[in-house]
Amino acid sequence: AAAGTTGSAKGLAANPATVPCVQKGQSCGGNYVGNLSAPYTATTPMVSLNWQATPDSMIYVSATEGYKSGGFNFTYAPQSAYVPPNFGPETVWSYELGAKNDLFDHTLRLNAALFYYNWTGLQFSSLVAPATSTVANAGNAHSLGFELNSTWKPAPGWTFTGGLTALSTRY
Repeated sequence: AAAGTTGSAKGLAANPATVPCVQKGQSCGGNYVGNLSAPYTATTPMVSLNWQATPDSMIYVSATEGYKSGGFNFTYAPQSAYVPPNFGPETVWSYELGAKNDLFDHTLRLNAALFYYNWTGLQFSSLVAPATSTVANAGNAHSLGFELNSTWKPAPGWTFTGGLTALSTRY
């Protein structure tokens, strides 16, 4: 690049080689020219209800919203690689119904849960050029799953654990 044309959006816009990427607001030869200001705020609610059915068994239900802020891609990329200058936030709603049980004089713990996740603006990282990655929003996704885990202590000094998860996800 000619002297005085690297590092600033004005200098990049004056350089005929970088005009196309400046107009698109993307990385130009490693120089970021996009909007560096974006408000990302969220309030994330969570509610749960637990019921102690017996001294050794609890049933619960919960709903929670998660949030991951949007941000900016600061990366060196060849001009041929499109690097979006920024990406939006990701939110996920999580719903869970489960039970926690201590059985057989507390020698067996058995926990089970059914859950559903619903993502909006799912963020993903991808390799756009050698040694160059970027973050973008992939859209929406949801997962439905079941989890079972157990701990068995048949005698002092002996502990067996196991778990099983089934998951169905759609992007």
